[in-house]
Amino acid sequence: DTYGLDLDEQLRLGIGLSAMGNAWDQHDAAGTQVRLSREAVDECMLKAGLASRTDRALSLISATRAELTETLGETVRDSTQVVWEGTPLKRFPFLRCNDGGLTLLSPAFIQSWLTDGFHYRSLLAAQTLDRENRVKKARSHSQRYLSFIGAVYERYCLDLARSVHPRTGVEAEIGR
Repeated sequence: DTYGLDLDEQLRLGIGLSAMGNAWDQHDAAGTQVRLSREAVDECMLKAGLASRTDRALSLISATRAELTETLGETVRDSTQVVWEGTPLKRFPFLRCNDGGLTLLSPAFIQSWLTDGFHYRSLLAAQTLDRENRVKKARSHSQRYLSFIGAVYERYCLDLARSVHPRTGVEAEIGR
């Protein structure tokens, strides 16, 4: 509820906008001049089933120039760090234009939003719940989330290693 979109809707939003903007093209200029008109954005929202929550969806994946400036100001200590600090741009991979259109800032930023971004949005939601409910650290939502996601990641790594290096006759019992 923190973001107003569930994970499936976030995935549809990110993939839909990036596909409409040809962010995944293979040529060298892919994603360098990606501009979606307001009509293209509206079409994507309709196809993704998010037309009734367009503003909510766009606030999750895009920011205005003023919002990006504010977010960068909160993240960096001085102007020399701006060049190296990409976190705000990964959090909001699209610039929301005055005419309602979007500009993709970089294919790498939308890729990050669709991968690492799920983890960081989930962690931030858990931390927000902890602050709102004044939960003690040992029983916090964020601790439970990190324990869960850690176990999922360990299991994924183990399954991946076993799929690449199967050992017949010997079954490692790590993690079971």
